[in-house]
Amino acid sequence: MSDRLVKASWMDPLRGYTVEWADADKYLLSRGDKLFVADELSTPEQFQPFGQIPAGIGQRLGATTRLGQRLLRYMFYNVICLPESDRVFVTFRDRVGLFNGTGEYMPISGLERPSKFLRGCCAVDGVGGVYLGEYRSNGERQEVKIYHLPKGDDQLHVVHTFAPGEVRHVHGLFYDKYDDLLWCTTGDRESECCIMSSRDGFSTLDVVGGGDETWRAVSLVFDQQGVSYGMDAEFCQNKLFTVDRKSGSRAELGKLPGPVYYARTFGDIHLFGITAEGCPSQPYNAASLWQLKEGSLESVFFYGKDWLPNQFMPGTLHFNLGPGRSDDECFCYMNGLHGVDGRTVKLSRSNALT
Repeated sequence: MSDRLVKASWMDPLRGYTVEWADADKYLLSRGDKLFVADELSTPEQFQPFGQIPAGIGQRLGATTRLGQRLLRYMFYNVICLPESDRVFVTFRDRVGLFNGTGEYMPISGLERPSKFLRGCCAVDGVGGVYLGEYRSNGERQEVKIYHLPKGDDQLHVVHTFAPGEVRHVHGLFYDKYDDLLWCTTGDRESECCIMSSRDGFSTLDVVGGGDETWRAVSLVFDQQGVSYGMDAEFCQNKLFTVDRKSGSRAELGKLPGPVYYARTFGDIHLFGITAEGCPSQPYNAASLWQLKEGSLESVFFYGKDWLPNQFMPGTLHFNLGPGRSDDECFCYMNGLHGVDGRTVKLSRSNALT
């Protein structure tokens, strides 16, 4: 692996923990319904309790094992330290809330029905407001809402409603600092697959592209040149695309061996995590990490799905949120993968996979 830009090393002290957020000052980690704060990650003794999601005894008992946690989705999906604030925005299962600086939890009101929100798929705009879009099974194709949590508020406000039958759900919302734009990805049928942008807080949306699975995406990543994404296709060959910021033209950069749920920028590199979900578009049921720099796409590592069905979650790779301690550090968590479920690797440009 010496010729690869991104290297990976196991973080054994993190067994049982997930690095949810990293910045220059701290790490926030989760374990079940608890959050911990740490300055360093060398030993668990450094992880200090920060806060806990209120839950009933039945839920906590059901999630005492790793299998129970996966079946119940008893975990944090988003942990975001809000800018110029001591508040931490979180989504946990289908709940949305805030922790204050002392770790006290406060539920956020205004969510009209329970909904999950995929990891890293809530947008924080340039003034500290949070946007989140409903991600429910929604087989009936009911209306789907986008919510806004203004800076300093504790109540969600509906800012956009997709009409019944327009989309199944929102995959993700993202903030593009280069053009001060908000972006939205939706799915899942061909007519529902769309990538859109908005300059007015989702009051209106401009369609960048849609109508088939080549526009079916979960996560977007940004740089000065444009917007890149890996397809989340179920039935056709998954590919990596970039949309030019100036011309709006779309270029294919390469083929991928499965759908991409999660992606992030790592310095001047974009990272894409292939999900092992066993869909028809996937030649083998494995998750893999891919790196993109200056148009060059390369795999970093891969692991097969474990023996459990997708009711216990598909096999995913996901990344910490936040800017990171530096441009040379981020963390990748393994979920539902053979032999490495619940483990974390630290990604850098200097360590070899061990």
